Amino acid sequence: MDYKKIVTRFPGENELSSKEITDIVELINKVYLTSESDFWPHNGDYQRTTIDEVTAFIIKKELLVATLKDFVVGAAHVYPVKDDICGFGMLVTSPQHRKKGIGSALIKAIENWAMTNKYQTIQLELLKPTTYQHPEKKFLKQWYTSLNYQLISSTTYADLYPNQAHLLKIPCTFDVYQKNLKK
Repeated sequence: MDYKKIVTRFPGENELSSKEITDIVELINKVYLTSESDFWPHNGDYQRTTIDEVTAFIIKKELLVATLKDFVVGAAHVYPVKDDICGFGMLVTSPQHRKKGIGSALIKAIENWAMTNKYQTIQLELLKPTTYQHPEKKFLKQWYTSLNYQLISSTTYADLYPNQAHLLKIPCTFDVYQKNLKK
């Protein structure tokens, strides 16, 4: 596949079929359940997202998708945090298309969108265990810092998501990173 032909966009409310939305939800849940398998129960009690949540993101123009030959190969939730700060989360790429530039294409699109919409800062939260160094989280930390995202704070999972904190199998914190877009 020609990975130079990755297209990123914020689809409108009627631009994705219900199957495509379901595929995006399944991609996000699969990636998170795999990458954070130590963190969450595997009994069906936890899902990273739902069809209703992703549909709401689409309606609010907060879902960025990456496509290749009309197939969704990545996605991210992009949202306002404060007047001059936006955030992103749930950045995923299809496991069979990893290390092909999809994540970089999503980040570039997020940063371009943020600058176009006059945000001065972009924020992300990276969930990590407190008792050991998780290989994928270590990779993400290195990747984000290489893109000039700086650690600004850490907080417990319960501080941000108290209703789901009881589902965690191990203690975790969120490291909050920001990138200043002002030139």
